[in-house]
Amino acid sequence: MSTRRVVIDDADLRIKYTGSGWFISKGNDAIGIQGPTYLGSQHAFKSGQGVITFTFEGTSIEVYGTNGQVPFGAQYDPKWGCFVDGQAVSSRSGSSDVENNWPICATDALSAGEHTLVVDITAEEDGTFYFDRLMYTPSGGIPDGSVMWIAFSDPALVYDNNWIPGLSRFTNVHGATVSLSFTGSSFTLVGEILVNFSKSPASLSYSIDGGSTVTVPMAGTSSSILQSNHVWFSTSDFSSGSHTIKVTYNGNNDIPLSLAYVYLGNSKITTGLTGSSSQSPSLTPRHLAQYRWALQ
Repeated sequence: MSTRRVVIDDADLRIKYTGSGWFISKGNDAIGIQGPTYLGSQHAFKSGQGVITFTFEGTSIEVYGTNGQVPFGAQYDPKWGCFVDGQAVSSRSGSSDVENNWPICATDALSAGEHTLVVDITAEEDGTFYFDRLMYTPSGGIPDGSVMWIAFSDPALVYDNNWIPGLSRFTNVHGATVSLSFTGSSFTLVGEILVNFSKSPASLSYSIDGGSTVTVPMAGTSSSILQSNHVWFSTSDFSSGSHTIKVTYNGNNDIPLSLAYVYLGNSKITTGLTGSSSQSPSLTPRHLAQYRWALQ
């Protein structure tokens, strides 16, 4: 499975929405344990038949939204089905648990080339369908301005020896570093809030191209439940081009710094990343494991 994807927000004009029940939802980033919505809003559909259509060049595609079905007779409302080039792909059943970053459907069994995704939605009564983003593995060119998703296990991420492998990479060792050389204009680090360690606050710092150091506080937690898709920091936009970012953990046996994946803004090509990991992780990030049912 590729460790790099193109990320498509629900507001992207390349996505076609059919049906009269669509509206924009700002969502609720405080719900559940799966983190905030991507870019803070979603397309939502209520009452009737709705369709999402998206054409792409790639070998896999994933659809994410917010789950929270309501009982409707012996089933739940809303219902959905996903199709690529007219063939059904595995869709994850919903539930009444309200969670962001819910994997709606996914497939990695596509041949290289152009494909069309269709998501059919039926909302009968009080249920609402929420669509947040798509991610696909490109097989052709990457459109200008694309956001790339890079998994923690990508060999371009260079860790020192103070990181521990797991469902993400994490460290609580003072001075631990990870760096990435990439093409783009912004960087976002996303991980997990781990609870089987110290819950005391800490901080991290980063520098870009050897420039000034930016320190970011890491709040402690009182929760006993692991929190996924936690955004540790996002940089402001910088000049698009080749850059190297270095991230340092400043805590000392405090709340760990976890790295599950990063987002690179305005990253035009998948082959523009360089570097090699000091270790060879083979585990899958937690949010990928969530829809492993669809890829087996």
